[in-house]
Amino acid sequence: MTAPTFAEKLSALRAESGLTQQELADKTGVPLATIRRFEAGKNKRSPSWGLVVRLAAGVGVPCRVFSVCWEQGQNDG
Repeated sequence: MTAPTFAEKLSALRAESGLTQQELADKTGVPLATIRRFEAGKNKRSPSWGLVVRLAAGVGVPCRVFSVCWEQGQNDG
């Protein structure tokens, strides 16, 4: 099984937490456009560690949950 991309993982975790993209943006201080780009897989770069930490806190999970996105050398950005 292929590891999920950061976009897939973020989108799934946000949905599981019951937040809209706007609510996640408000909760984390991350611009809505940034969240949209990452969830759409349109960012050309991987997120910074600080961004991962903020988004993980926003959806209520430890940041290590996102590590599966890079375990196989995968980069969705």
